[in-house]
Amino acid sequence: MTGNGWLILLADWARCHRRTALATGAALGGVGLLGLGVLLGVGLDLMLSEPPPRPVAHSAPTEPPPPRLSHRSTTAWPIYEDFSQAPEGPTGDRVPPSILDAPPTGDTTTPEGIVPPLARPPQPSAEPPSVARLLPPTPLPAPPEAADPDGAPTPPWRLNAVPVVADPGRDMVAVVIDDMGLDRRRTDRVIALPGPLTTSFLSYAEDLPAQTAAARRAGHELMIHLPMQPTNPAIDPGPGALTVDMDPLAISDALTRALASFPGFVGLNNHMGSRFTAQADPMRVVLSEVRRRGLLWLDSRTTADSVAGEQARHLGLPLAVRDVFLDHRAGRDVVRRQLAHLARIAHAHGYAVAIGHPRDDTIAELAPWIDSLPGKGLQLVPISAIVARYGLPANAPELAATPPNPEPTRP
Repeated sequence: MTGNGWLILLADWARCHRRTALATGAALGGVGLLGLGVLLGVGLDLMLSEPPPRPVAHSAPTEPPPPRLSHRSTTAWPIYEDFSQAPEGPTGDRVPPSILDAPPTGDTTTPEGIVPPLARPPQPSAEPPSVARLLPPTPLPAPPEAADPDGAPTPPWRLNAVPVVADPGRDMVAVVIDDMGLDRRRTDRVIALPGPLTTSFLSYAEDLPAQTAAARRAGHELMIHLPMQPTNPAIDPGPGALTVDMDPLAISDALTRALASFPGFVGLNNHMGSRFTAQADPMRVVLSEVRRRGLLWLDSRTTADSVAGEQARHLGLPLAVRDVFLDHRAGRDVVRRQLAHLARIAHAHGYAVAIGHPRDDTIAELAPWIDSLPGKGLQLVPISAIVARYGLPANAPELAATPPNPEPTRP
């Protein structure tokens, strides 16, 4: 083959090789573009789809934080609280439940001269105390206050008093009927008597708002009969009783629960309490709180060793003292003799205070005796009337009192 033939053959081979290379390159380029498109499609799909759920590690549920503890209100007027029905006690009477606190409302300042509530003493414990044990009772707003002409607020013992017009020609007698509220039938009979009597309802009796409202509508004055520890350990003073082994805060809390029983009372007197009222420190806690709330105190004087009168005068607390027990022994003749004794004390001192109970003999003797008072030169008044004239700190004389009678038992 000549040289020209070789050149022609080489040129044909180059043309064929170039066409093959171009075809191969185009094919490879198409494959590359296809692959790129696939990759882009997959990426967009991944971006637009929701991620699979991640596994959640389950842990023990955490308890909510305990409620913030609140402080006790220092308002100087009565705190009326409501509570629901509680478990039945051994005598079938309602046992006041523990009341948890809510943030106090209203003025929390302490007026000058008013004893403030006692602070809780620190209680060391190996384990954290429960919230229920720490929370004090719930203070509720006080009722609206009236004012004296000089602008000073009128205390609740005056606001809730039964109004009477004193007869200057007659001596005053107050008859307080204790233990009201337990025996409904005899309580109703007492309420039906002419008044004004002073009806002192046990703080643990049932349906007290309705019972006390009926007594007030009938013209009788209201008090709380506060159970306290007697000297004889075999005698049960009833649920919610104050005892000498209670610390000051426990006394204050129990007193607050008793004051929640019903509204409209002028003050308190002790139910039993021959041991408690003989102890200065516990009585100072009670009477300081009574004064702080603008109430009066009647010393039932179930023991000659009672320090209630001395403590009340020291605190400037409106005070009355029992002179006669009408029915410390059974029998209508006993009640008649004691009513005659009450009249003699009233004529000697200008006033006298008797305490009786809703018993058949007492109720039977009281009805005709009350009707006979005008002829005896006596006027039946509520306890607040005697306190207003004789039992205020500025003008209170040594109140007459007979030796204590034996402590009555629960009805």
